[in-house]
Amino acid sequence: MAISALLLAGPAIGATDPKNVPPAHQEVCSTSRSFCLSLTVKPSKPARAVAEMKAANGSIVWTRILPHESGPRFVLIADSGETILLDEWINVASHLSIVILGTDGSTVTQAAFSEIEALLGIPGKKIVHAARFGAWMSDQPRFVSPGIAKVASAGRTIVVRLAGNTVTVE
Repeated sequence: MAISALLLAGPAIGATDPKNVPPAHQEVCSTSRSFCLSLTVKPSKPARAVAEMKAANGSIVWTRILPHESGPRFVLIADSGETILLDEWINVASHLSIVILGTDGSTVTQAAFSEIEALLGIPGKKIVHAARFGAWMSDQPRFVSPGIAKVASAGRTIVVRLAGNTVTVE
């Protein structure tokens, strides 16, 4: 599995910034372009994003409506097709702070803001105050090696490992 790309799902928005509107359509691909995820926000109340994962040959691997209001803030896609969705586009301490999707698009792991707060051992208000992206991220998430992503939060680093679908802190 090659190191995958991070494509920002939107502009940097700190926890105190007003909510902005996501693009109606965007595409995020793995580094090798083995897989590309197309996100289309459907105008509904609340707005939801339809996600469609395609393989390099153009075949549709899976399609689903994501539970994130207006879609995720960040998307990381491994060259194996596994996907990490981080935060919601809207600026809230979400129950969808980290979501790992399997190669078939099913949710295999999910972590809420309250779980990140417990994992970091830092009060939620301090996490939000330190956030530069969404409600809890201090920096943009990124793959640091195949299947391992890191994201800074309130002076600590959260590690997401696709092998085993784990979320830990270092």
